[in-house]
Amino acid sequence: MSKRDQATKLGVEEREEEGDEREVYLDQGRTLKVSRDGVDQVVEVRAASGLLELRVRLTDEGPVLQVEAVKVALTAEDSVAIKCKTFEVEASGDTIIQSGGELKLKAEGEIEVESPEDVRVRGKIIWLN
Repeated sequence: MSKRDQATKLGVEEREEEGDEREVYLDQGRTLKVSRDGVDQVVEVRAASGLLELRVRLTDEGPVLQVEAVKVALTAEDSVAIKCKTFEVEASGDTIIQSGGELKLKAEGEIEVESPEDVRVRGKIIWLN
């Protein structure tokens, strides 16, 4: 069975473009596109409207992942580990960290808590120094 026949059997339509570019039509109007941007190879999934949903840029330094979605949910039976140089979280609404066990914050340097409102610390015993 040819690759085109396999794609058709899976409900997708593949179209080869010029050069290194390929495009596959997925269900619900989405497209999967593989192309080159300079020396990088780029894999993109776009919504029927053309909006980017997922991009993987394969660079000399390694893959770069970009996700634009309504919701991102990660579920792991055991653990999720993130290692990076800088980790930033920005929420326009609330940020909630909840643990069924201990919650530990550790830093090699200073820890800063800043709020224009009250800061409350509640616990059975609060140990300072």
